[in-house]
Amino acid sequence: MHKTRLTAFLAVLCLAGIQAQSPGTFSRFTLGPEIGSGLAIQTCCYDSYGFYTLGANGEYRFTRHWSAEAALRYINMEGVISGYDYGNGYDFGSFQQVRNVALTVGPRFNLPMRKGREFSISGKAGLMLNRIRQDITNNSLPFQTRTYRSNLLPTFELGGRLTRWLTDRVAVESFLTYFANTDDGVTRKLKTEEGLPFPEPVHDAFPGNFVSSLNDRPGELAIINFGLGIRIRL
Repeated sequence: MHKTRLTAFLAVLCLAGIQAQSPGTFSRFTLGPEIGSGLAIQTCCYDSYGFYTLGANGEYRFTRHWSAEAALRYINMEGVISGYDYGNGYDFGSFQQVRNVALTVGPRFNLPMRKGREFSISGKAGLMLNRIRQDITNNSLPFQTRTYRSNLLPTFELGGRLTRWLTDRVAVESFLTYFANTDDGVTRKLKTEEGLPFPEPVHDAFPGNFVSSLNDRPGELAIINFGLGIRIRL
């Protein structure tokens, strides 16, 4: 209870301090955290789930309508890769985990409206640190965990944002963004392989086809991301 009251008190003090500052001290920078979720598609997977993003968005305003924007975003998702049943006790399944970080930068056009509202659209490009882990099961039991070497992939995004300024300094906003990375077309390099080794082939198609289906996935993904954020004018 005491911790809760102390946290609430500190939050009130911070808000009061922000509101008490003179508008003359405002800079051209705004910054704030954001969280999002929506639809995510990985080319390797026939089903994706557990998708969400956490990040921060920063802006530098050149004029009333034009600014530069940067977004740093953590992307979390999982997806199911097609399984393979080769008989003789081998019924393999796998799912892929994505824990990526992306940085994008680009121009933003802002359209001020009434009652402290502002609509903006932006197009950005950048790089994404592609980090992939695959968990393999045999007859639904844990069998092997494969981790791949991280690599950088070019990314781009196009989005719209609706901002509502509560005070001269603090705003809440909602956004809708389409985000995707390009397919690098390169087979990923295995970093670690933990658990049981794949058995000797029981016929020509095993395990070569199954292993190649895991490796030959460059990690292309596309995201439709809807979220909420807070923006503070510095």
